[in-house]
Amino acid sequence: MVKHIIVWNLKSDMDDVQKENVKAEIKRGLENLNGRIADMESLKVYDKPMDGSDGDIALECVFKSEEALKMYQGNPDHVKVRDEKIKPYISSRVCFDTHFNE
Repeated sequence: MVKHIIVWNLKSDMDDVQKENVKAEIKRGLENLNGRIADMESLKVYDKPMDGSDGDIALECVFKSEEALKMYQGNPDHVKVRDEKIKPYISSRVCFDTHFNE
């Protein structure tokens, strides 16, 4: 199994209302991928960070294999969400991928 974790920070030129709207669109776009990606076991989006968090929004996915993660990264539905709902609004991104046993 492979866990794929992404933490994003939104661009600082947005006000709080814009940030909440962008986070809602990112969450909706990513969650719509559930059930549409082969060998993806789960996908969760966290958009309510606690005080002291270093990110604005996070993604946690579990895949059956490293190959499944690679297929997800090139999946046209994922690429569309990434390019239209995420990239235009993000100032930084941290990715952590790891193998694990359940």
